[in-house]
Amino acid sequence: MWSVRCVAVVLLNTLSLFSFSQDVSHISGKVLDAQTKEALPFAAVYLARTTIGVAADSEGRFTLEKIPAGKYDLTVSMLGYRILSTPVLFPEAANTQFVIELESEPEELDAVTINDTRIKQSARSLSKFKKYFLGQTKNSYSCKILNPQDVFTYEQDGELIALTKKPIEVENEALGFKVIFDLKEFKVNYLNNQVITVGIPRFEELTPKNERQRKEWDYERDRAYYGSFEHFLKSLIRDELRENFFAILDQQKNEIMREQIVKSNVITYTGSLYVVYTKEQSEFRPIGSRVWVNQNSELQFNGNPITVYENGYFEKFNDLILRGYFGWTSHIAELLPHGYEPTRNIKAL
Repeated sequence: MWSVRCVAVVLLNTLSLFSFSQDVSHISGKVLDAQTKEALPFAAVYLARTTIGVAADSEGRFTLEKIPAGKYDLTVSMLGYRILSTPVLFPEAANTQFVIELESEPEELDAVTINDTRIKQSARSLSKFKKYFLGQTKNSYSCKILNPQDVFTYEQDGELIALTKKPIEVENEALGFKVIFDLKEFKVNYLNNQVITVGIPRFEELTPKNERQRKEWDYERDRAYYGSFEHFLKSLIRDELRENFFAILDQQKNEIMREQIVKSNVITYTGSLYVVYTKEQSEFRPIGSRVWVNQNSELQFNGNPITVYENGYFEKFNDLILRGYFGWTSHIAELLPHGYEPTRNIKAL
């Protein structure tokens, strides 16, 4: 199981000015220190899991432009301060003004934790962290953590734990993105085969070496998107499951109709559902096998309603557990920005 949880820290009197034109929006604002009320220059301001982000200027001001409709986590981070993340719905947030205030982070506690002499880091634990954090798909072999020195890993009581004081920077040469990941929690429980990753990612486009590489990135991004959990959610909400090669089964493996689990853009279901994607084979089929193996996933719902938005954002993510193929491909190596639109039709892959 792999889950991402964006934690809202502190939001006081926030400054943002929203305006809209043809389904896109922009947001402007200012970042301040919550105690002194002084501007915080060069804070990172971005929409989580997108390529939309900037550094605030010397007066703490920022503008984010060309935001497609949907829901996003507006996120602000700066070294020495607690990260802020709060959901914003576009374009319904029009004509609202905010000022973002960040609370300082007590660094002494982090230093005590990371420098605890009882905890020893090893190259072995760091290697395991890379495997579980990046994933084990084909694309993971093209991913590189650029700042491993900022990741502290150790194993204790049957668990692998990672701590960081700076965002983890990952270069994904398979998809053409640099992923900057503010890690809040990372834990692998070997006994339960459970991986918990809590954090906030943002994306930067890499520059292709040539036109051939650009086309390769487009193809690999489309391949990563089709059959993904986000592709499934959009297909479910848009009533496009069959044309997108998805089927939903109950625990007795009987097919379930869309109308039984979703109304409008809200999923209401309790228990497990099984999702089958038939357009592409599973990557973790037995090596050398010539037998077609579908991409099979399990979704476990606790019964609380889950709302899905136009760009693939959904809430509340704590009410859902992903297993099988969706869980296996939900790591950094396969991650795409919210709202990704493929460049080719699904039948062209």
